[in-house]
Amino acid sequence: PRAEISPAFERDDEIGRSSAGALHIASGDDVAAFGSWKAIVPGITPGAIYRFEVWYLTENVKNNLRSVIPRLQWQNAEGGQARPPNFTAATQQVDGWNKVHYTAHAPADATHVEIQLGFGFSEKGKVWWDDVSLTELPKVEQRKVRVATIHHSPIGTKSAAESVAQFAALIEQSADQNADIICLPEGITTVGNPL
Repeated sequence: PRAEISPAFERDDEIGRSSAGALHIASGDDVAAFGSWKAIVPGITPGAIYRFEVWYLTENVKNNLRSVIPRLQWQNAEGGQARPPNFTAATQQVDGWNKVHYTAHAPADATHVEIQLGFGFSEKGKVWWDDVSLTELPKVEQRKVRVATIHHSPIGTKSAAESVAQFAALIEQSADQNADIICLPEGITTVGNPL
């Protein structure tokens, strides 16, 4: 975003996941260095479903979640933001390479999307990006999702495990409601609530 914090960018013709050649970013000695490879993809179909995939390899990075920042920035015809960006993290690792994938509906007013492969906040850190793709997927049949909530305060328990067991029993009782998602309160491990 600013020249004074820019890491070094290059195409590395020797390293790659499926073949030689990857986009490389190196922060050098500046722990505040941050920047992104960017590519604008035009011709987005509003409301369509897209799958974004990219693989990355890091070196000297203490926390990938903090330093490796892939995102999709959906934009409208005027170049404005169509909605807040989609961020995602790696879900799989193969031979040291981390796979990022994300499926999203394009906003109703989106005409293009900017793919940003960001990196920073890692002194002497390096990242290689490879096998980047954005694919429009066929429409899928939508269905309603059934959501259940359980409001309960564990009473008379003597351990977190006993409190969780009370919630587990309530979840089993709600099974006949065929919920796709069951929402629980944050205090399921609370111990010893008074009667």
